[in-house]
Amino acid sequence: MLVLTDPGEVEGRADQRRALASRFARVEAYGLRRDGDGYPIGPSDAALADRRARLESIFREEHRRLAQLPGSLANRSVCALVSDQDGVILSLHDGVSFRDTATRVRLVEGADWSERARGVNAIGTAIAEQTPVAVIGPAHYELRNAGLFCYASPIFDPHGQLVAVLDVTGPMDRHDRGFELVVRTSAMSIERSLRAITYARAGFRNLGAIEHLVTRASAPTILVEPRGPVAIHNEAARRSLLSGRAFVDCETLFGMDFDTLARMAREGGEPRFETRDGSFRVKLDPLLDEGEHPFGIIVHFDPLARAPRAPVKALEPVKNEDLPTPFAEIFATDDAVVQSKQLAAKFAKTRLPMLLLAETGTGKELFARAIHAASECAGGPFIAVNCGAVASTLLESELFGYAPGAFTGAGRRGSDGLLGAANGGTLFLDEIAEMPAPLQASLLRALDDGSYRRLGDSRPRRSAFRLIGATYRDLGTMVEQGDFRSDLFFRLHGACIRIAPLRNRTDRLGLAQALLEKHHPPAPKLARSAVAYLEEHSWPGNVRELRNALAYAVALAGEGPIERHHLPERLVSSGSPTRTRTEVLREAAEEAVRASGGNISDAARKLGVARDTLYRMLKKK
Repeated sequence: MLVLTDPGEVEGRADQRRALASRFARVEAYGLRRDGDGYPIGPSDAALADRRARLESIFREEHRRLAQLPGSLANRSVCALVSDQDGVILSLHDGVSFRDTATRVRLVEGADWSERARGVNAIGTAIAEQTPVAVIGPAHYELRNAGLFCYASPIFDPHGQLVAVLDVTGPMDRHDRGFELVVRTSAMSIERSLRAITYARAGFRNLGAIEHLVTRASAPTILVEPRGPVAIHNEAARRSLLSGRAFVDCETLFGMDFDTLARMAREGGEPRFETRDGSFRVKLDPLLDEGEHPFGIIVHFDPLARAPRAPVKALEPVKNEDLPTPFAEIFATDDAVVQSKQLAAKFAKTRLPMLLLAETGTGKELFARAIHAASECAGGPFIAVNCGAVASTLLESELFGYAPGAFTGAGRRGSDGLLGAANGGTLFLDEIAEMPAPLQASLLRALDDGSYRRLGDSRPRRSAFRLIGATYRDLGTMVEQGDFRSDLFFRLHGACIRIAPLRNRTDRLGLAQALLEKHHPPAPKLARSAVAYLEEHSWPGNVRELRNALAYAVALAGEGPIERHHLPERLVSSGSPTRTRTEVLREAAEEAVRASGGNISDAARKLGVARDTLYRMLKKK
């Protein structure tokens, strides 16, 4: 195995070899030898104490937790450690069975594991490349470390400075990719805590106060931080500046890094910012920590002489004939759904795994079948399975198949499983978030090289399939909580399509008419009372509920128009006044906010909507 620099991994062995060669070339410039037998001299006891004190001063409230992390991560066969930003190990916990090996390769407190001292290794390379790193077996530069696996993740403070590294190392016979997720999510958790503490010290009780300030602004407003994409933005900024993109960083947006923008904020002045929507005067409000150092900037874009709005290509109405036939069959005039169709049609031409984010009943399988039919896999099979509808004890044999006699009741010929059945085609895994962690690892392996093993079979098999996953759950949060593998998440998340729920669509009436024309020709007319209800109902069952309600109404209406009373009784309450869609949405929003203790972000996640949408729901009368 070679170096893995990212949970998504580098495609192809040739690319991995080039990455490894590049790293080796970088460290060879330090004059190191792969077969060297000496070790660099670490800092003195006094210097080591100073380094620990420096880290403690950075973390303050979080230092105890940071010091405890290695102990909570280590087990009897591996060691877990924290190093400082230079690669010097400050705290370490190791299991008894691994202690001799750890001592032999100098995995000890005070040892220097920077690349300059030890060549390519997870700690030093994570520092050099400032990203989570896995160094497996012979991908270590030093030959004496070829029997080790190492996972390391850098920890950055709210100013974007690397301040520590968290690492797990062990012998190859104990290698488990699960350590990667633990290390990465633990580092992310520490970073979130540091960020929250910094905001609190600056006078903000929590990020909700900043979110409120930004999202309620009428003009385009964003919050940028030293690392990562725009942290918070309002709807006006999403439309006019971000063009709907989720990951836009400071440099992409302004053509300068955060430090340069912070200097401009300190110097005052209001620079101009040009977009296709016109000219803006930019106001920069820096957020300062106790030492008067900026850790965030609220950017307000005040319109000047606004030019006529240029059409946004992605939001232009699209005729069905402008898309591949399979997508033209999905009715949509709502802008968000049209965008989803366009994006899905583009990704359909690739071999990328895809992820559909949508509630139950929105038409995920319809999208998946359209992607398959518009892809180069169209001549192969389309295999669909709902991971949430199959017992976890049976899902492994269902997906990966089983050898003859693998378990009581197994068929004499065994089974190739759904992966085998999908060879040459598309495998659609609905509710993929319900898949148990061990099966996630097996699925990732199959995505990497096409190989998988049937239950009870030692011989690997191969299947060339295109994966489409779907879920309504927040996979990002599940990754942070350790409920979903980060490596699988990053493989799927690259080609991500969101499908709007019916309650958020502006084409509900048109969709109802299209369903009537398709399934109940000649389509009956919709009376005014039915139209009013179709527009106001919240449709918790989405398109599936609408389709079934229309079928029910057609049966009752006969040859006449569909009236409101023809709709199913479960939709029209006879015992009390019918609540409008607006009332239902506002009530759901208020309940979610109460259940979240006033945390808007948490409430929005529970409802599966954006913060901006939740604010609109709360304001509806």
